[in-house]
Order: sequence, then C-alpha cells, then structure tokens
Amino acid sequence: MGAPVAFFEVISDDPERARKFYSEKIYMRVDDLGTCLDRAERLGGRRMVPPTDLPGDLGRFAIFADPDGNAVGLWS
Repeated sequence: MGAPVAFFEVISDDPERARKFYSEKIYMRVDDLGTCLDRAERLGGRRMVPPTDLPGDLGRFAIFADPDGNAVGLWS
C-alpha cells in the first residue's frame, strides 16, 4: 500500500456545503467506481471522467468534481 494522505485541503466559498459533501463522501481507493460516482452525483458532484481501464494490470480510475468544482480521483 502507498503512503497515506497526510494533508487534504478543499477550497470553497461555501464551507458548510463542502463540509456536508465531504462528511458524507470522500473516497480515494474504492471497490466500485460506478457506485462511488453515483453517490457523488446524488450529493451534488458531477462526473468528469468515467470509469476507465488503466494499461496493464493497474486497475481502473475515474474522476468527479465536488459541488465547488474540485476534482477528486478514484482508483480501484
């Protein structure tokens, strides 16, 4: 396993909205990209990159934007 996240900063002009979004969903490594993207959309985010296969045997990734437009990458 890689190094854990040591610092995570989100810039928002609506801190309460950001707090609500990230208190109900923040994922990095996930088992099911589609399920996580669906949940992000229900919470006000939007898909930026759909689940995409990585070359070789490296898994898949997807990217969504939070309600303020911050990109969040997912990997499985």
